[in-house]
Amino acid sequence: MRRVVTALFLVVAACVATPPSGAADVSWTAGAGSYTVGSNWATGVVPTGTDVAVIANGGVPTLTLSGSSSGAQLAVGRDGSGTLLIAGSGSHTIAGSAFIGYTTASSAIQGSGSVASGTGATLRIDGGSGNTIIGSGAGPVGGSGAISIDAGGELFFTGGSGKNLIVAGPLGGN
Repeated sequence: MRRVVTALFLVVAACVATPPSGAADVSWTAGAGSYTVGSNWATGVVPTGTDVAVIANGGVPTLTLSGSSSGAQLAVGRDGSGTLLIAGSGSHTIAGSAFIGYTTASSAIQGSGSVASGTGATLRIDGGSGNTIIGSGAGPVGGSGAISIDAGGELFFTGGSGKNLIVAGPLGGN
């Protein structure tokens, strides 16, 4: 009986001591440049699917697609400004939340962000475990966000129960 209790205690202690895995913020540090070059990011490595790619320094990274790819959650213009350009021909999937032009509750800086998808490029935002928020904010200064899609480009939002697309502003198209 003592071994069972000791083993159970060790299993419970290991579960409690293990920090929950979460997405780490990886900040864009360059001005303009290629999204896929590690030296353009604060960590020296391109953000992966378990990270949040934060573009809020006024920079303009370009993600050039060729085939299918997937990557980090996005925070374009979260408590700052930034633009993500998506070029090439292919499809890119974001597995998780996307914040475009978002201001957090503790920020005095308005979030201002945009994502532009070129001809032939497809961006898929899978709500994952969170919302997709465009041009909104919890802070007193609000947020400003936009997504533009060139003719021949595509944008898809998916999500299940409890996953929302929140757009603070008008929707339009040509």
